[in-house]
Amino acid sequence: IFAIGTRATLTLQCPGYSGMQINNTQAKKKRKKRKVTTNKCREQVAYLIGLWRRFSRISKQ
Repeated sequence: IFAIGTRATLTLQCPGYSGMQINNTQAKKKRKKRKVTTNKCREQVAYLIGLWRRFSRISKQ
């Protein structure tokens, strides 16, 4: 459920986020075309990374 919410948040908040993993060549091409990422997107990503780290620590115990 958390992963679904994460994907939905990134898709809505981050322009250019596809939700799919891509290789480095594709990423470089997309970066050139992508609009400047908004501060809100960066904040959301930082928050989600923090949640994933906490979740990972809890699940390993």
